Amino acid sequence: MNVDWSVVVRVATPLVTLVLGAVLHRWLERRPKVISYLGHVASFHVTSTAQPFLVFTHAIVVRNSGKKIARNVRV
Repeated sequence: MNVDWSVVVRVATPLVTLVLGAVLHRWLERRPKVISYLGHVASFHVTSTAQPFLVFTHAIVVRNSGKKIARNVRV
């Protein structure tokens, strides 16, 4: 029995591409995607001590927009 390899390749190529695309899509969708925003910056002049000084603060918003839990996130 002779196998026509061109037919096998024509049938197998879309199937392999479909499986590879599904695996790649699942791998890319199921990962954490951590986004950070710098909300606002503020400064306060503290005069209640003997030597007045400035205090600077920042508001940072950290959000995970991915579908997997983000671990070991450091700010």
